[in-house]
Amino acid sequence: MTAPAAFPGGPELFRLSAEVAHLNHGSFGAVPVPVARVRRSIAEEAAVDPDRFFLGVPDRLADARGRIAARLGADPEGAALVTNATEAAGLALDALRLTPDDEVLVTDHGYGTVVAAAARRARVVTVPLDPALPDEEAVRKAVLAGLT
Repeated sequence: MTAPAAFPGGPELFRLSAEVAHLNHGSFGAVPVPVARVRRSIAEEAAVDPDRFFLGVPDRLADARGRIAARLGADPEGAALVTNATEAAGLALDALRLTPDDEVLVTDHGYGTVVAAAARRARVVTVPLDPALPDEEAVRKAVLAGLT
């Protein structure tokens, strides 16, 4: 079997095998090399002086939240750092104060746990999307057709 073509910059960014076309960066995503390097540095800092490290965590999280919010053009006070997409979706859905009579529109390309989170709060309407749809406008029309 022929190895898949390398994507530009891939070997510098990820330690993935060149023999595998790794497509699942959702459930089991590879950590980029620069991120892994920083993660090791943070772990070492925590190991050297745990008390000092953990006392500084709240300030570091606030700083990170502020920097990310600034990058996104968002208000840092309205921004939150969460562990994953499931937690983020749950928080967003909770903010909507949905009732069982409400509907949440999703596509059949949805992330299972996010769809399940919506289903716990409201009725889920799933719109099937044909992968052969020709452009964004066709996708938009297909999704809007699911509105009731």
